[in-house]
Amino acid sequence: MTMYAVRDKCQTVLGFTPEEAFVKGKRVRSARVLAQITSSNFSENEASDEDCIFRARQIIFYLIGCTIFPNNANNLIDVKFLDFLVDLPACSGYSWGGAVLALLYKNLCNATAPNAIAITGPVALLQVWAWERFRCFAPAVARFQYNAPLAARWKGSLTCTDVSTHCLRTYRSQLQSMTEATFNWRPYDDILGRLPDICRSGMAIWQSCCPLLCYAVVEHHYPQRVMRQFGMFQYIPNPIAIDHNEHARLHAMNRSGKTGWNWLSRHAPYVSQWEARHQNLVTGELTTSVGVANDYMSWYMQHTVLYVSNPQLSAGPTSGFQDEGARVQMMSETMGLIHRSEDVDVIHGAAYRALEMSNVPQYTQYPTHLSQEPVDLVSYPRTQRLGRQRRRARGGRNVEEAGPSNWGPNFETGGVHCFNSIIVEYFCCLRYALKRVP
Repeated sequence: MTMYAVRDKCQTVLGFTPEEAFVKGKRVRSARVLAQITSSNFSENEASDEDCIFRARQIIFYLIGCTIFPNNANNLIDVKFLDFLVDLPACSGYSWGGAVLALLYKNLCNATAPNAIAITGPVALLQVWAWERFRCFAPAVARFQYNAPLAARWKGSLTCTDVSTHCLRTYRSQLQSMTEATFNWRPYDDILGRLPDICRSGMAIWQSCCPLLCYAVVEHHYPQRVMRQFGMFQYIPNPIAIDHNEHARLHAMNRSGKTGWNWLSRHAPYVSQWEARHQNLVTGELTTSVGVANDYMSWYMQHTVLYVSNPQLSAGPTSGFQDEGARVQMMSETMGLIHRSEDVDVIHGAAYRALEMSNVPQYTQYPTHLSQEPVDLVSYPRTQRLGRQRRRARGGRNVEEAGPSNWGPNFETGGVHCFNSIIVEYFCCLRYALKRVP
């Protein structure tokens, strides 16, 4: 498509012709579309039906290119989307959500490559998804009125006092030390009934096991892997019904150099599966808890990535935040191994290995208060908190000791440092006790 064809298409569908400087290949600069939306003196009461249609197409075209299907720099919009806006009533019949998920899945997969330095696609949706479920990452939000889209509450006044903002180590540490109970599986239960009908019209296919398509992209949707998200009991999912070579072929597929390809015919088998999506719904036992089958966690631990960071601590001083989330995971696994084992040598070796990975193997020789009596977790010494007292005069500050505090949300309870200290003491106690085993 030539530059002149792009300009003519914009005039036909959007009602304006972008200047040559705002056209790059088959794409139009988003700044030009936004300028058209904001600069025109549009009045809904005075505008003709044609002007209202042009206005609606301009806004939808801008949202598609900058929010739903953004490019790497978020500054160019492909005119291919104009074909879907010619007939606005038909536009609402397309599965935009399925296409968005397909593109997001593909971009997430591409971002895992060792040489990847960025991620593109609808990452704003990904961030909202993460904040709703990983509350340890989410900032505190002010009171929110549910007469706006739920994601709008993350655009208002946010408080980041108790969460990290730009430190990768803290995010990895939090991910590593999370448990099943700290993940919010169903954050939308309280608001689903308040949503308009158009938002709930596709609820039936949320549980469909089917391919998701967006031009060259084919990504599979497997709700059987996240049954708890739909309020169902989680069992071991069946193997993926796709050949490894076919999966690799689909993953490598892109639109580069494929002008004129008919993707409907190229992906005909997957289009057929998509059209039968209502016949492939995943069902299961409903539950009010986040229950799993007895053998599920054993299967899951064998198929997941157990560590997102190195559990072995540095031997010397290290600058910045000290990531101990992996250390928590390693020590928890060691305690589980010790609990399951009856072999003294295995227990002895596991305890020493855990202390060695924590760079404190010398603790096996040190006395510990736990060798005399078990620790009393109920009356565990509480951390002293410092309360800040601000002076109004001249903006000065005083810092004074505020006395013992209750168990706070960050360090005192659930804090990895406190947990690690307790576990190290237990391992030392265990090593001391094993030395006395006849």
